[in-house]
Amino acid sequence: MANPSPELTKPSWTWSASFEVGFYTLFLGALLSFLLGTLLEGVSNELNIQVAGSPTGTAIMATSEVSLVIPLLIYMRKFNINRTQLGIYARNWGQALADAAFGILIGLSMIPISIFASILNEILLGPQPGAENITRAYTATSPIEAFLLCSSIALVVAPVEEVVVRGFLQQGFERSFGKAKGLLLASLFFSIMHLNLWSIFPLMLLGVIVGLCFQLKHWRIMAPIACHACYMVGLVFSLSF
Repeated sequence: MANPSPELTKPSWTWSASFEVGFYTLFLGALLSFLLGTLLEGVSNELNIQVAGSPTGTAIMATSEVSLVIPLLIYMRKFNINRTQLGIYARNWGQALADAAFGILIGLSMIPISIFASILNEILLGPQPGAENITRAYTATSPIEAFLLCSSIALVVAPVEEVVVRGFLQQGFERSFGKAKGLLLASLFFSIMHLNLWSIFPLMLLGVIVGLCFQLKHWRIMAPIACHACYMVGLVFSLSF
């Protein structure tokens, strides 16, 4: 497959992704992430480092996100996909910065939407078990913890999840099922990927917003990454300070 031109506004050179491809990506990514997370937690216990519910531990555990790259690399080889086709490109630095600024604005707007969705979710499903542990995991108690947590979000969590979910799955689903259905299906997989019943509705809503951001920026990945990172970093600061 020839390398596409970054000047294209719609990646007509994209691949098709069936529901099975999405399921296997979700399953393999979740399995690898779980296994690596379990390993890291075991090592941390041996070294007497707190992982569960700790911002420092959350920063360490975020490295398990890298395991999501493994199924992606398998599919990249199978479908002959390159980084440009995943949306990892920009014509110049100006375009990259403009995409990032757009993503940051959307990310900030997602915070009140997330609060509303969480309230509605609690009304429908009731209080989330272990919610205090989740809140504590995103609450920094020192500048060092805030730096570690935000760095793991900006450099690992947001880029990996967006390249896998938006760059690969959403584009593939859009080709297979259409633009709207592909967006919704990718957002559903994104919400399920976090393996938390109480987060499915809020995360799917946020996934749709990030997916629309991806489409509006002509399937370039910088805006979704900035949007995702800004939202999560904003969440950290709202809980910590």
